Amino acid sequence: MTNYRDAPNASGITFSALAEWAQQYRPDHDEIIAHHARALELAIQCINDGTLTLLDGPDSPLSLRIKSHHGLERFKMNSSWIGSAQDWHCPCCDRNKFEISRTGNKGQILAKLVEHHDHMSDTLEAAFNKVFIETDTNRPTDTGLPMVERMAGAFSAYDPILVCEDCNNADTAAKALLSQHDAINLTHQSFSIGQLQQFILPRPHAPHQIDESKLKDL
Repeated sequence: MTNYRDAPNASGITFSALAEWAQQYRPDHDEIIAHHARALELAIQCINDGTLTLLDGPDSPLSLRIKSHHGLERFKMNSSWIGSAQDWHCPCCDRNKFEISRTGNKGQILAKLVEHHDHMSDTLEAAFNKVFIETDTNRPTDTGLPMVERMAGAFSAYDPILVCEDCNNADTAAKALLSQHDAINLTHQSFSIGQLQQFILPRPHAPHQIDESKLKDL
């Protein structure tokens, strides 16, 4: 029987029985890379021919329709748009991807979805860092910041949710409008989807307008 503890390799490193076994069944990385490349090629092909609609891309049937509507070819498309279904609807403004698409100021088609989230984690982290400054501590402890990140979810008003960029931008715009009328600190404030729905005025292929009177009431 081979004594693996006493069997060094060419570099003088000894192998255990487990290492020897793993060496025999080590995956072929070149083959794996080739499989991944082929899978990506097939995914793009299926997206473009309409047989895969749970993902999106710049040449999908939906994208071709969007290009035709706007008379443009170039997209500014982010990964959240690509990773969502072609029949996705924004849970806040209820527009579909075709209605969400609009032209940017550089002659491109904007196709972007973003994660809308409560800023409780930012609030806690700011408070946490303030304590360290006041106590003259040079840096947060290794366990401190992870603790804050775990706590944030317990205090958040709502879970992160994917929305169109216009809805997320409306949150920022609403806070800017409110700051003109109220001295309250809105740095870490974030409106929920239900709250945004009360004052946004959605339109196809355009940024949201804001009903200021409803915003102030809210």
